[in-house]
Amino acid sequence: MALFGTDGIRGKIGSDLNAKLCFDVSRAFGYYLRKNLPGLPVLLGKDTRFSSDMIESAISAGLSSQGVEVIKLGIITTPGLQYLCSYRECAGIMITASHNLASDNGIKLFSKGGLKLSPEEESYVEGFMNSDFKEEPPARIYEEGKFAEVYLNYLKERSRGIIVKGIVLDCANGSTVRFAPGIFNHLHPDFLYTAGCYPDGYNINLNCGSTHPDVICDLVRGLNKTSTIGFAFDGDGDRVIACDDRGIVVDGDDFLAVLSLWLKVVMGKRKFSVVGTVMTNRGLEEFLKKENILFYRSKVGDKNVHSMMKEKGALLGAETSGHVIIDGELCGDGMLAAIYLLRGVHELGLKKLNLFKKYYQIMKSIRLESRISSLSQEVVEEIEEFQKNFDGRIVVRPSGTEPLVRVMVESKSLEEAELACSDICNMIGKREFKTVSQ
Repeated sequence: MALFGTDGIRGKIGSDLNAKLCFDVSRAFGYYLRKNLPGLPVLLGKDTRFSSDMIESAISAGLSSQGVEVIKLGIITTPGLQYLCSYRECAGIMITASHNLASDNGIKLFSKGGLKLSPEEESYVEGFMNSDFKEEPPARIYEEGKFAEVYLNYLKERSRGIIVKGIVLDCANGSTVRFAPGIFNHLHPDFLYTAGCYPDGYNINLNCGSTHPDVICDLVRGLNKTSTIGFAFDGDGDRVIACDDRGIVVDGDDFLAVLSLWLKVVMGKRKFSVVGTVMTNRGLEEFLKKENILFYRSKVGDKNVHSMMKEKGALLGAETSGHVIIDGELCGDGMLAAIYLLRGVHELGLKKLNLFKKYYQIMKSIRLESRISSLSQEVVEEIEEFQKNFDGRIVVRPSGTEPLVRVMVESKSLEEAELACSDICNMIGKREFKTVSQ
């Protein structure tokens, strides 16, 4: 099984991910950089997990042993790291397991300028891990906290002129704690309410953040119109889910709708395209068609969204889960997306943020003993046969980061979607996969 998943390397601390593996990966990445991009320093960032310090030490040692200079940024978001890699023309490594709980951690590798490694580059690095190559004179390892101020000023600059009555923030006890309260307090200092802003190393994403939007929804509803919008980020800040003043969830599909309308009406873009994924609600696709905006679907993963945006020349891209990529950016940035949503709402004069009627989507996961990369041909054929007699969409895919098979069924009928999803899960469970109890 390949070491790299959809978004870097991720796993349980101590079993899947330990100090030796982190050292070996960074040593191999250092060798790759030394051979292909000699003299390039690496910016090293981390989220708030208890294990991030240990991994930071192992990665620093591995890179330094190959003569690669390491600049430690401390707590930062993944998009912040990528922005600074582009700004400083460096490579980068982010220590995070994104929206997972603190028992997991991970490593994301970035080449010069903050670009994610291609699958070929990942295989190249992985191939070096067991190679016998000599150590180089160790390079410097040092901290540079002021780099983060460059990213903070970048976000503040884009928030100028926005008027908002009040904001609720849920920082998931993760990386955005360092930035988001200051940025959004800057917009309206008297009306900012926060949750998930007290990281202790163990509570990242725990019943909070973008995977638990009910927290901001309940807070907004309880504030009796004092607050007009809420934003929930994930552990490393590349996702955002919002809610409106009624406490109704605003997901990545809704972001695409609002921002697409803003580009068309306010920015005067008459012909442009946007990218979603196979999970994007069909209701959005129909809304964009009525607005004469071209829409494309990529595979799941912000890397795939970004790749298709470049291929199609698209101005926006998003995953339903909250990765929102704006033209020219390297990846989804939760705080930047929130800023642009506020700008869109303000300049369009919108009274509601749910601009289209959504199809029902039922999602379930089948847990496996180990992660798989693809479905068997037998299962694929059975799903295709099922699809022929079902008036809706079916998406079945192995998770790229966890030992799961994810099933999504979409239909205009809630009952039909629920029945179809149950039938497909039962069919998969009886086939090739050795499942474990949930």
